[in-house]
Amino acid sequence: MEVSIFLAKAFSIYFLVMGLAMIIRHKKMKEVIDAFFKNKGGIFLAAIITLILGILLVLFHPRFTADWCVVITVLAWLTLLKGIMYMLAPEFIMYTKKGILSHAAVYYIAGVVCLILAVYLGYFGFF
Repeated sequence: MEVSIFLAKAFSIYFLVMGLAMIIRHKKMKEVIDAFFKNKGGIFLAAIITLILGILLVLFHPRFTADWCVVITVLAWLTLLKGIMYMLAPEFIMYTKKGILSHAAVYYIAGVVCLILAVYLGYFGFF
């Protein structure tokens, strides 16, 4: 359970910062994301880091339980899947990114989902 609480805190802080950045600095975030996906070396580096992080998360948190901890397990597997997709199919990631950035409503919904996850995981991690 200590690993779950630690990861809940870490994911909570990450989603809080990401959600706020997406909503408050939306124009700058879109520019940064566009610039990132034009840099093939950056995509490859992100693939390596995300893949390693996903592997570590899955190995350290393999808990499919019927409580809040399953959210962390799902996030771990999604991180691993994202790393695999960055490595094997970066074109698909770029296509998905264009869809999210081109629709303002989808972009803001993603930001709000980040904030909801931050509050949910922060509740279990910090309180």
